[in-house]
Amino acid sequence: IGGNQELCDSLIALFLDQTNQVLDPMANSLSAGDWKEMSAAAHRLVGSAGSVRADRFRQLASELETAARSENLDHCQRLLKELREARASLLPSTSLANSPSN
Repeated sequence: IGGNQELCDSLIALFLDQTNQVLDPMANSLSAGDWKEMSAAAHRLVGSAGSVRADRFRQLASELETAARSENLDHCQRLLKELREARASLLPSTSLANSPSN
């Protein structure tokens, strides 16, 4: 963001934290067959990912939103797994791994 790496890292850290708060309960929604909540949570992820330009993550979240609206269990399970992998792939692209914990 305007060459400010510290601000960029902070925004990505916030995104990663927020995605955990959404991804973890999504598995419960999926198990419970709560398609409405699954779709709504995926929609929230689409917006969050767009704000930090996590394009692959955004694309997967959008696909998950559509799959949840279609109540496609297998596709939702696969996409949720891919979202977790996409989130994990964002970790090395920041300096967060080397920063001390607060």
